[in-house]
Amino acid sequence: MTPPSAYWAYLDRIDEKGRPVGFEVDGRPVLHSFVAASPDLAMEWLRESVRAALLDLDHAGFGAAWAWLGDHRAADRATAGLRRGSPVDFTVTTPSGCWSWRAAPVGVPLPLTCRCSAPAPPPATALRRHRGGAVLPLPSLS
Repeated sequence: MTPPSAYWAYLDRIDEKGRPVGFEVDGRPVLHSFVAASPDLAMEWLRESVRAALLDLDHAGFGAAWAWLGDHRAADRATAGLRRGSPVDFTVTTPSGCWSWRAAPVGVPLPLTCRCSAPAPPPATALRRHRGGAVLPLPSLS
């Protein structure tokens, strides 16, 4: 089995009515996700993100997050599981909504397994390499 080439860690938040909650800093939206080159970096981001949210949680949520952060053996087991291909999930539910963190291995390029009605991706000839190896669409000539 080929080891994953990247690990995606992210935070999803929904409010008490089940609507997604956006994140802003100085009025600009902030993406709460991180693509890491190793499971150790993905777990580090996940734990730092939970730590950063502590003061926004209610008393019970704070206690659950604090206990999760303090269980270093479980963190080591989760990192080892991530290395083997198992995702890591941590969720805190509060009266104001739900905070869900996840880290999972991904392959690059990502497989297209979505059965949604999204448009098909552009052909490979319409893509170009950008600094750092990211693949970006070529500008339209029309």
